[in-house]
Amino acid sequence: MEQQNKKKNVHEGHRERMRNKYVNKGIEVFEQHEILEMLLFYAIPRKNTNDIAHRLLEACGSLSAVFDAPIDILMQQGLSYNAAVLLHMIPDLSRAYQSDKFDNEEKIITDENIGKKMVHLFAGKNEECVYAFFLDAKGKEKYSGIISKGDASSAPLFSKDIVSIAARCKAVTVIIAHNHPSGVAFPSRADLEATADIADALDTIGIHLADHIIVADRDYISLSSTPPFSRMFDYDSE
Repeated sequence: MEQQNKKKNVHEGHRERMRNKYVNKGIEVFEQHEILEMLLFYAIPRKNTNDIAHRLLEACGSLSAVFDAPIDILMQQGLSYNAAVLLHMIPDLSRAYQSDKFDNEEKIITDENIGKKMVHLFAGKNEECVYAFFLDAKGKEKYSGIISKGDASSAPLFSKDIVSIAARCKAVTVIIAHNHPSGVAFPSRADLEATADIADALDTIGIHLADHIIVADRDYISLSSTPPFSRMFDYDSE
């Protein structure tokens, strides 16, 4: 019993030192395993989370890969379901934070801020997603959200769904975006064909497709700002 109490006190003292280190010096002074170790304090109350953190990093290869790993893979490394869910939530929490911070700072969607916003929204996404913004005449969001999801290499661009939402919320312009999780920030032929189809479909109800943003990791391309793709958005030239 005395030995157990000693062990408990050692762990509690170590955890308190780790918390104080974070509060006083910030996350920048932490090694990757220390970040994981401390995060797991809040899901694993009594075990040595240092060993678990090292095991996770060895299995997954990096801190970001641990957070991106599926829940079942994390559990194969000895984590409880609750601990695995906690780690799996981190990319989603980061996206929610960045999206909310952006929304509170910049309500108007512009050519200058849309790419940055999409990089934040797609951070950590391992499957292709299509996102759309429906804007009023001043560029303020009337509605935005994910239109479709796919796998790691493709996601369908449904012009009918985009036109329907645009009409319902009485949008003046629409911006679409999607990510290339395992590729580069450059449009495929299918991307260009889908963009043209959506632009034509929106034009029939008097709504302008203003841009199509493609994101790959921290890089992005704005098709409306990049010749020769920009011609698809220049209705005056048609």
